[in-house]
Amino acid sequence: RCPIKFMHLVEVSTVVLFAMGLDHLLRDVQTAPPQIKKPARPPWRPSPVSVMFVIMAVASALGAALVMLSSRDFAATWGELRAYRPLIALRGPDLLQNMALGLLRASLLAALGAGVVEIGRVLRGRSGVQTWIAIIVCLIVAVDLTTANSRFVKVSDMSSLMEKNDVLRTFDAVPQPFRVAVFHVDGRSPEPVDQDCEMLCFTALSYDLDFVRTPYNVGFSYLGLFQTLGADPIRFWQLTSSAYLFSRRSLINPLAGHPDFQPMASFDTVSDGRGGPGTWRKNPAGKGAYLLLKYNKALPRALVYHDWKSVDANAWTNAPVSNALAASTWNPQKTVLVEGPVSGSPSGAAPTPVSRLNYGRNSVEIEITVASEGVLLLNDFYDTHWDVSVDGKPAPLLRCNSLMRGVKVDAGTHTVQMRFVSPFTPPSRLQVVIMLLLGLLTIVHIVRPPSAGDNTPPADSISQTQHQSGA
Repeated sequence: RCPIKFMHLVEVSTVVLFAMGLDHLLRDVQTAPPQIKKPARPPWRPSPVSVMFVIMAVASALGAALVMLSSRDFAATWGELRAYRPLIALRGPDLLQNMALGLLRASLLAALGAGVVEIGRVLRGRSGVQTWIAIIVCLIVAVDLTTANSRFVKVSDMSSLMEKNDVLRTFDAVPQPFRVAVFHVDGRSPEPVDQDCEMLCFTALSYDLDFVRTPYNVGFSYLGLFQTLGADPIRFWQLTSSAYLFSRRSLINPLAGHPDFQPMASFDTVSDGRGGPGTWRKNPAGKGAYLLLKYNKALPRALVYHDWKSVDANAWTNAPVSNALAASTWNPQKTVLVEGPVSGSPSGAAPTPVSRLNYGRNSVEIEITVASEGVLLLNDFYDTHWDVSVDGKPAPLLRCNSLMRGVKVDAGTHTVQMRFVSPFTPPSRLQVVIMLLLGLLTIVHIVRPPSAGDNTPPADSISQTQHQSGA
């Protein structure tokens, strides 16, 4: 989706490698013994560190060439996302240029790193040179930073993005997990995304609030369902448990009079006085530019259905199922669609609310008491890496309503637990252990006292001493 993000690792790595090159240069110049008589020049062989830098430079340059050669493929991919990720499609050329230039910069830094390592080897034994080298490097860095700051750096206070605003405070009193559908179309600019709403969604992440952005930037998790129900966004909000709708008043004001929607509050964006993106303030008169509505028919986060309908396991994207998801004859508040066969017979009774819901991002615990068997629907994303248990016993995970999770339960009182087990957890833990061991070995190598053999002067120093005594 946005491969430029990997450039952060490349940039940090090349800065570290460049610093290693400077360190080798200064260390060689400072610690080498003074040369009384210029020895015969040995055959030149590159340092292993220089070889590492050269490999990095060549790999980065080839990466930049690959990015430019693949520009047509990138453009085609981003073009397919134009309806749902318009900002990426519009800024595709900038992303390509940033990736190519970032890799070229990495190649340049690696080449400079190789150069300073070899310069350090040439300047070995020349006393006083290291001081001038340090001064020159500091001057070059100062000029470079000053030039970059004047051209590319704009300073602004972005702390308002991390501060809770009046919109988010409105949800503090809501006890159960919910989602907020942000309908952020903007007719004021060529880009169809309302940037104020986009910033609100970004702030909501800091407070673990679940915002669903529609119809743009809907997110890949919701993309298939939204493509199916794009002509009926209200059904989309219902199936995604979007209990609230937030948007510019001019876009959703007609819904304020709908019996299924209830006006909650209105808001305006105001300046924070610090040059940042601004913040949100509640309009006491109810005449704000943005409106918050409560959607009364949104499905709750968890519900036990006693009426279910099985669909083909491979047919969520086929026409019959798509028609079933969007059909006006299907009532999601009474019946749940389940992938594959489900044992038992639906009683057709009204759904049963859950007794307790302890909700977390990676683990969920639900207590239920039901008079007959049913399907517990949890309106959270389906993924095969969720482990499900009912009263401590493993149970099969069901895929419901195209992309939500569910589990079959019998009559009675039960405790259902769902826990997400990431397939990347074991290798990531192994990686952390290896890096900690390498760091520990490095520290031991640096701080350990030198052994007796480490104090033996090098051969060239012995020969120079003998030459002095002979003279």
